[in-house]
Order: sequence, then C-alpha cells, then structure tokens
Amino acid sequence: MKETDKNRTPLSLRITLIVMIVCTGLVIVTLAILRSIQNNMVFYSRYTYVREFPLHATDSMTPQEEADNWIRGFLNQFEGTLVPTHERLKKVSVDSIELADSKNDTVRIKFSAALTDAGSDYFSEWNPDFSEGRMVCDWTVKLGVETTAGNRDGIYVISMTDNEKNPVNPQPDTPNQDEDNLFTEYRIDNGQLSVSFDGGDVFVSVPVDLKNLPFSADSDELEDGSYYLSRESAAFLSGGATVNGEKIPVSVVYTKDKGETWNTSEVDGIFDASYYYIKMFNENEGVITVGYAATTTEEFSKIFYTTDGAGSWQAKGSGPLNVPLIGVNFLDRDTAFFSYIYSANNPSNLFVTRDGASTFNPVLLPAQQPDADAGDKKWEEIYKQATVPQYNENGQLEVLLTQGADGKYHDGRTAARYTSNDKGVNWKYEEQTTFITEGI
Repeated sequence: MKETDKNRTPLSLRITLIVMIVCTGLVIVTLAILRSIQNNMVFYSRYTYVREFPLHATDSMTPQEEADNWIRGFLNQFEGTLVPTHERLKKVSVDSIELADSKNDTVRIKFSAALTDAGSDYFSEWNPDFSEGRMVCDWTVKLGVETTAGNRDGIYVISMTDNEKNPVNPQPDTPNQDEDNLFTEYRIDNGQLSVSFDGGDVFVSVPVDLKNLPFSADSDELEDGSYYLSRESAAFLSGGATVNGEKIPVSVVYTKDKGETWNTSEVDGIFDASYYYIKMFNENEGVITVGYAATTTEEFSKIFYTTDGAGSWQAKGSGPLNVPLIGVNFLDRDTAFFSYIYSANNPSNLFVTRDGASTFNPVLLPAQQPDADAGDKKWEEIYKQATVPQYNENGQLEVLLTQGADGKYHDGRTAARYTSNDKGVNWKYEEQTTFITEGI
C-alpha cells in the first residue's frame, strides 16, 4: 500500500464530518430564524388589543359573546412554542364571563393560566392573584366595536377595571411571603409537609415532624406567620411545646437553595409557645417573635434576630406589652408593628418600633366624628382595636381600627380604615368599611 493511501481519510468518515457540519449549520440557522421571529413578535396590551371579525359579524353578538371572543383572542397571543418563555402562558382557562351591568354593557371576565417561566414579572401589569401556582385575573370591561382599516369589525376595550381581591375584609392576613415569591407554596399531604418553588409542578419534602408544627385552630393549615417563603428559600418554625412528655424547643427548619439542602437550628427553650412569627429580610438577616405562657388576659413574648441566614438566633428582648398578641409585622430590620388584644389600661393596642425592637411607642390613629348610630359614644370608644398594619395593593401601609369582639356600632360590622405613605409615621383616615370580626 502506498504511503499516501495510509494518510488518506476514509470516505465514510469524510461523509460523516460533512453531515455533522451541515446539521450544525442548520441548527444555527434555525435558532437564528427562531430568535428573529421572537424579536419581531408583537404583543398587544389589554388596552390596545383589537379582535377582528368580518364586517357586521358582531352585529348579533351579546356583550358576553363579544367579551368571550375578545379575551380568547387576547390570551392566544401568549400561547404557543414560538412565544418567548418569559411571555408564554400555558393551561389557559376562561373560567367565567358574566354581564356585570346591563345598562352600561359591562362584562366581568375571570380567567386563569400557568406561567411557563415561574419567575417572570411580565404579567404583573394585569394585577393578578395567584392560587395553587396559577395566575388568576378578574376584570370588568366595557367593550366597543369599530371598523378597522381593513374594513372589518374590531372589538376593543373602552374601559377596564381590576376587581377588588377581597372586598369584604380588605385587610390582608399577616404576610409570610415575599412579594416576589408568588410561585412558592407549601402543602401538607399524607402526613408530609412539602414545598414547591415552581408554582406547584414539583414539591420537595421538608424534614420536620408534623406534630411539632403550629397549626391554625381547627384547621390543617399552618399558623399565619409561622413560616416564610421566598423564591429561593423557605423557613418553618416548629416546636415550643411538650409532645407526649417530650419537651421540644422552638426551632426553625430552613433551606436557602430551593430545597436541595435543609438545616435545623434551635431558637430557644420555650415549651409553651402560643404565637409564632418569622421573617427574613435578606439572605442573612431575619427575625422571629414567639409568644408564650398565654392565658386569656396575658401572653409574654421574645424577639430573636439572625445575621447568619438562620443558622443561629440571638435574643433581642420582648414586645412592649404582656397581653395576648393579635399579630406582628416587621417591615424591615428596624421597623415593626405589634398588635395586641384591646385593654383599657393601655393607650393603644398597636405599638411600633423603629430601632429594631429596642424601644416601642403606641400608635394613636386620628379620631373622627361617628354618625348618629353611635349615640353619645366617642370615636375612640367605638373603634379601639387595631389590626396589624400591612401593605395594600397600592403600596400604602394600611390598618383597620376595629370595634373588637363586643362592637355594637353599625351592628359591630364596620371598621375605620387608615393609610400611611411613610411606614406609619403619619396616618390618614380614609373611610369606614365593612369588617367582620373573626376571633379578634
């Protein structure tokens, strides 16, 4: 055999290399075309989208039928494999379409969908709620029909309102989640606590005994505030009780890597805990408040801080009163509100700290003039028990001053609503609003 024949590349190998080069080139070209298509895709907002039909095809449509066609066309923009992941919806469901006002032809539309990218904030402008990992929207719309440039009927939005998420009791529950963690949730199933960080698609088990967790009264849900969830982390308080003769100290089980690893740290040797609250301010800093030794008229509390990501906890002191807690909310490391059961012996049931629980001051909300239903009672004699201040959907701090469990004014079914734009330094009276007292 000649030397040149030995050094010659076999024909089959050359063909294989050529095919690989061609295939790689096709993949690169395909990806470039796909990226170009995605970059040129146009997504209309809910205020600019127009659903087109042949001329006069909408003449016989009811407002509900117009709304059904419009919402399905609008949502269809965000479905399909070509849609960029952070703008893509899946499992879209139009749940109900009802006539809201026959005089004005307004229609209420409720729909839900799952986000392909659980961390996307692309749809935040829609002001959605989230339930079981799905985005839920509730809009009231007034639609019109115009003749488009192509001489077709076009259904478009004249006006739109995002319906209230909680019209009866606008005060939200004590928060135990970051505002950016809408896809992190927990569940208890078959005697096991687990957490999902992707909107409910995958759950990871939490290494904790259910009998050591604080549950809400007569419920299979964890006590509000006793856990903390964020996009990357989760923390659950446990213990603080004597179980089958065994004293279980207050502890926290936590993960900082979406459940890849879990750790448990002991907080304190309290064995009669009655209230649990935990919040992390960032990856390293957080706070815990524990109420204990509770009776019908008394409850003591301790406050703990961490600076090493929940690995260890240092006692800081206690709350300002030794009466039963309604709730606690830390806005940040320094600013927190403590709400207690009303007692005539105290200037207020609501206290604030602005130095990380070193000192507390009572929160005094400005009194108003009640209506004739009050008889000879003053405002401060009617509205006397404040809820825990929370941020509302407008970004304002909001508190309800309720009548307590024995309220008679307006049959005890109203509360005074106040808002603040400076973390509670100043409070503005807004209105009297419906409020049903539940266990307060």
